[in-house]
Amino acid sequence: MITDPIALGEVQHEWSSVVTLANWSRSYATLGGFINETPPEGYYNLPLIVAFCALDDFLLQCVEESIFNMPSGVKKRFQLGDRMDASRSKLVWQDFDTVDAGRKARNDLAHRAVVCSKEKCFEYINAIGKEFYHWGIIT
Repeated sequence: MITDPIALGEVQHEWSSVVTLANWSRSYATLGGFINETPPEGYYNLPLIVAFCALDDFLLQCVEESIFNMPSGVKKRFQLGDRMDASRSKLVWQDFDTVDAGRKARNDLAHRAVVCSKEKCFEYINAIGKEFYHWGIIT
């Protein structure tokens, strides 16, 4: 979808980081058996933030490549939600509503320190992953 190979590679690299962070665990052997460490539930908000950064970078590149345009007007600074809304006329979204709910949860986390549950984090991360897969950003 986006034609700039450097920009595409950057979004793919960001998504790879999301996958790595979301699947993080550590196992090691001891004399008494194996120990498997998993992060606390709140940890999964980190890959959630990175997932929305990747989505925002993708949408910014779409604007840069004129895949869709932002509406003209007095508003000088557009937010992720504005880019998502503007993209709806040109991008086929699989589940816009879930991704948008995740954006709102991301905003609550970033601006009000409201932490998402692990399950919700994975729901929103997976929704973005489905969009990226459908758009050909990831395979």
